[in-house]
Amino acid sequence: MSNLINLIVFAFILCFSSTLFANIDADMDVITYYQDEKPFIEVNLHIVGSSLTKKKLEQALIETRANVLITIRKEEDIIDFKKYGLISPPSSVSTDFIDLKRFALTPGNYVIQVELSDQLNTSNSIILEKSIAVNAWSDNIFASKTDLLYDVIKSEDKSKTFYKYGYILLPTAYNFFHNKLDKLIVFKEFYSLDKFDENSTATRITIKNMDSQEVEPLIKYKKLKGEAKEVIIEKIDISRMISGNYELITEIINKSNEILLTDTVYFQRSNPKVDAELFTSNEFNIDDSFIGELTDEEVKYNLKALTPTLPQSETNILNILFEENNVDAQKFYLFNYWNTYNPVKPEESFKQYWDIAKAVDVMFYSTIGRGFETDRGYIFLRYGRPNNIITVENEPSAPPYEIWFYDQLDLTGETNMKFLFYNPSLGGGNFELLHSTSRYERQNLQWEVVLYGDASSDIEGNSIDATTVVDNVNRRARDYFEDNN
Repeated sequence: MSNLINLIVFAFILCFSSTLFANIDADMDVITYYQDEKPFIEVNLHIVGSSLTKKKLEQALIETRANVLITIRKEEDIIDFKKYGLISPPSSVSTDFIDLKRFALTPGNYVIQVELSDQLNTSNSIILEKSIAVNAWSDNIFASKTDLLYDVIKSEDKSKTFYKYGYILLPTAYNFFHNKLDKLIVFKEFYSLDKFDENSTATRITIKNMDSQEVEPLIKYKKLKGEAKEVIIEKIDISRMISGNYELITEIINKSNEILLTDTVYFQRSNPKVDAELFTSNEFNIDDSFIGELTDEEVKYNLKALTPTLPQSETNILNILFEENNVDAQKFYLFNYWNTYNPVKPEESFKQYWDIAKAVDVMFYSTIGRGFETDRGYIFLRYGRPNNIITVENEPSAPPYEIWFYDQLDLTGETNMKFLFYNPSLGGGNFELLHSTSRYERQNLQWEVVLYGDASSDIEGNSIDATTVVDNVNRRARDYFEDNN
C-alpha cells in the first residue's frame, strides 16, 4: 500500500478534537480589528440549533430560542456587556444560529465571556470564555488574525450583521469544512504597510496537510498595495482536497522573498467521496479486506453501532455517508476506522466490538429502534458497563426507572457519575435518559418532578420551576442518588 493510501487511511478518521460539548453545542471566536487606528473586537458565535429544545409550531414547523450574554472584563471590572435573545425562523428542521457583536476597546488585556442558555430549558446552558490582548496601533507592519469563511456575498445592506466592505462575510464553525463546501475563503486585514520603505510587498498563503508531507502544499500569492490598511478576501478551491488536518499559513514577503510577518491558523476538512476515489484508484482492493465480506446491511449496522463512541465531527461524517448511500464510501470509512484504531490487528478489534454491539442490541432491545440506538445502549457503548445499577419497576407515581452509577467516566475524567433512565411509555423497553450528573450529557434539574408526574399535587413550590416533590417513603429515587455519593 502506497504512502498516499496510508495517509488516506489515517486521515479519513480525521484527527478532529474529541472535545465533548455540554448540552448546547456552540463555538466562539474573537478577532481584533482597527478602524481609524482604533481597535475593536468582533465576537462571532455559532450555536447548533439541534442542541436546543424544539418548540412545535403549526404546519409541522419548529423553532428554537437562545439567550445570549456577552461580558467584557478587564481584570475585575466589567467594561461592557450585551444581553439579548435569538429566535430561529420557523422551519421543518432545526437551524443553526450565527451571530456577531462588535465592541470598541482601548488597548489592554481582556476576558471575553459568553453565556448561552436555552430559552425553553434553562438548565441547558454553556459558558464560553477567551482571553485576548488588544494592542495599540503600531507603525510597524501587523495584521489581524486570519479568519476562515465558507461564503462571501456582495451586498450594499450595511444593516446586515455580517456586513463589511460591501460583502456579507459568513464564518465557518470550528474551522471545519465538510464535503458540501467546495471553497475556503481567507479574510485578513493588514496594517501600516505604507510605512514599509520598498513599497513592494505581497502576501503568500500556504496550505499544508499536517498528516503527511507527501501531499503537496497549495500556495497562492497576492500583490499588496502598500496602504495603511489593506484587506484581502481570497477564495481557494478545496473541492479535491482530501480529508485531514491542515495548517494555513499567511505571510507578508518583500521582493527579496524575505518574510516580514507570518500567521498560522488550523482547519479540518472532510471529503469522504474524494478520499474513496483516491483510495479505490490505487492498488488496494477493499473487497479483499475483512470489511469486503460484509453485506451492505452489516456495513450500515456496524457504522451505526460506532456512533456513541465518536465525537460530533465524526458523527457528521457518518450522517453524510448515510445520506449519500454510498456503500463503497461506507466500507472505506469502516475499514479505515479499525485500521487506525488497531493497525496491528484491526480485524480482531472490529469483531470484538461487533460482538459487544450485538450483545447491547439484545440487552436493550426496544420497540422503537436497535438496542445500541436507545439511550441506555448509547451510554453503555460510550462509557462502558456501569459499576452499579438500581432497577425500580413498581414504585407509586413513577414509571419503571433505572439509575446507573459510574465510579469514573474515562472519556471525560468525571467521577461519581449517575444516569437516570425512565420508561414513560411503560412498554417495549423504551427507557429514556431523563437526567445525568455528567456535564456532557442530558441534565434536567426538574427530573424528580417529571419522574413522579402522577403525583402532581405533591410538587414542592411553583409548578413551573419546581425541582422536587414531597418526601415519601415510597419515593426512593432521590435517596438512591444521595446515598451513592
